[in-house]
Amino acid sequence: MVNWTASAWPILASAALKSTLVLGAAWLIAYILRGRSAAARHMVWTASAAALVALPFLSVGLPALHLPLANAVLPADAGLVFHATAATAAAPAGGVAAARQAPAPASAPAPAAERGIDGKTALMLLWMAGIAAGLLQMLAASARLWRTRRAARVSPDQAEADRLATHLGIEHTVRVLETGSGMPMTFGVLRPTVLLPEEARAWSGERRRVVLLHELAHVLRGDAATHLLARTALALDWWNPLAWTMWREFLKERERATDDLVLGTGAKASEYAGHLLEIARTMQARPASAAAGVAMARRSQLEGRLLAILDGRTARGQQGRAATVAAVVAAIAMMVPLAAVRAQSQAEQSAPEVESTIAAANAQKNHEILDQAAVSYEQLRKYAEAQ
Repeated sequence: MVNWTASAWPILASAALKSTLVLGAAWLIAYILRGRSAAARHMVWTASAAALVALPFLSVGLPALHLPLANAVLPADAGLVFHATAATAAAPAGGVAAARQAPAPASAPAPAAERGIDGKTALMLLWMAGIAAGLLQMLAASARLWRTRRAARVSPDQAEADRLATHLGIEHTVRVLETGSGMPMTFGVLRPTVLLPEEARAWSGERRRVVLLHELAHVLRGDAATHLLARTALALDWWNPLAWTMWREFLKERERATDDLVLGTGAKASEYAGHLLEIARTMQARPASAAAGVAMARRSQLEGRLLAILDGRTARGQQGRAATVAAVVAAIAMMVPLAAVRAQSQAEQSAPEVESTIAAANAQKNHEILDQAAVSYEQLRKYAEAQ
């Protein structure tokens, strides 16, 4: 049996190299677009997150594409190496019957020291544990917000939210619910919901209006869905510092793009900045819910957001959902050839030739050689040769 580490390690290591290449390209594009709107840069980070999520699935599902330089850059699978003449050395001088009882192994057994957890295996287990922890954190945050939504009551601002949603062009109903405490937040992909704290009742009408506009802008942009997409990409590439930087830039540009949309409705920049500052000062998003919900303000990003809001020279264009979907599809399409590129495995380089294998088996009168060759071809998915 081929060691599972030998089979899985090349896939994960190749995905690591390719994901770093994707993040580097996203950084370059975002830098080129530094003078454009926050929505344009956020679209770049969203597309890169989609490419990172699609990469492992494409790498496993696509047929291998071998390029001359692939073996010099990407790790190769040691695979199953077949030697058609192995039975000659193993066969005793006693004759044909003895030769048939002593088939050559397809690969040498691993030394005892290699049967335990080696460095690669430990690294892969750590990698997978990190991925599982990230995905479970998302699941736990979603479950927490589902429970919060079920226990919440309808907000007295529902009618105002319906009016503002119509003004923004949102055609479906967005529920506005009141919770005991917490930062204003948007949650839900299929059933988008705005969660407001109970203390919002004491806010001025203008503050409630801009908060509702901000949260409804998240709904209009589809930020709940892209949030989960980017969070999944972060879970898959948690080990990569570039992925964490991508996540921070994704959040920063998302909030700035949402601020731009609110300002585009006619909100006064100085008043909006004041409301945002007060909310960030008096409230804090729950860390347990941050993995699945879109909170209104993060203190770590507040200074940059306020400067962007008050800067009259900032480009404030918007990208529609169709443009974002097109960017995501284009990013995944561009990932197809990159994901298919793989190094040629040792087994593929040493695969037996059918006619020479049959000739060797007949010459030695040892048909176990044919069985071993068939196993080699099956592992390479060359079923016609195996037959």
